[in-house]
Amino acid sequence: MSYRILWAPNAEEELAVILQSSVRFAIYLSSIVRTIEGSLIASPLTFGESREGEMRVAINPPLAIDFEVMKDVRTVVVHKIWRTD
Repeated sequence: MSYRILWAPNAEEELAVILQSSVRFAIYLSSIVRTIEGSLIASPLTFGESREGEMRVAINPPLAIDFEVMKDVRTVVVHKIWRTD
């Protein structure tokens, strides 16, 4: 059974800034975001590394995210996204 993904408003803004600041690489970065989202939908508890509580961090260069897995409602909340390069 898959998880749904919610992007926190600040994470959506961060993603928009990343995509706008890298117009030449926007398609490539968008494909990385889709890959990340696919991992979050399919198996968020094995994606990335655990942090305190339900928080996790994942790096899929050149992007990284902080996210929370809410197992009881099968939902992932992306709280932060940033470039790693």
